[in-house]
Amino acid sequence: MKFDTRRNAVGVILIIQKDQAAAIFETAGRANANRLSNNLDPVRPGRTRLIGPAVYSARRGIEREMKSVIAEASRTVQKGL
Repeated sequence: MKFDTRRNAVGVILIIQKDQAAAIFETAGRANANRLSNNLDPVRPGRTRLIGPAVYSARRGIEREMKSVIAEASRTVQKGL
């Protein structure tokens, strides 16, 4: 996981696959279908095999936990002011 806090960043939290073999499995065939991607498991253009579906299925829980953490941080800051 990486945090991108630049002003022009589209997303703040980036999930990055750094293992080369896992990254190939995750993304092979996103741009165009090929023999490798067909043998692994077809993937729709622009999609991933594991990380994307896992994040989208857990999205509401992730957002709920993030809101909780942000609220707690806000309370901590308010106490310190």
